[in-house]
Amino acid sequence: RQKKAEGKKMRDDKDKVQEILFALFEKHQFYNIKDLAQETRQPMAYLKQILKEVCNYSVKPPHRNMWELKPEYRHYKAEGEDDDEAKRKAKNGSSSDSD
Repeated sequence: RQKKAEGKKMRDDKDKVQEILFALFEKHQFYNIKDLAQETRQPMAYLKQILKEVCNYSVKPPHRNMWELKPEYRHYKAEGEDDDEAKRKAKNGSSSDSD
């Protein structure tokens, strides 16, 4: 009966919750649902809904029952930077004078 003291968790804006999640996943690659719920202070059901979109749930060891960011979200960029920019940087970085 301790839960009443915390008050009811309110659903934040989905984008806001995703921002928090991306920031958390920059610190650690894997999280369990309890830690994520604590950090985001979101209702478990709502959090799971968002996690299913942006994360993969691991059922096999060594990271059993942990959530991991999907590959397409892993290197989270600011929205201003487009993929072409990133590709260009990568191309310039590799020296092509190997002959």
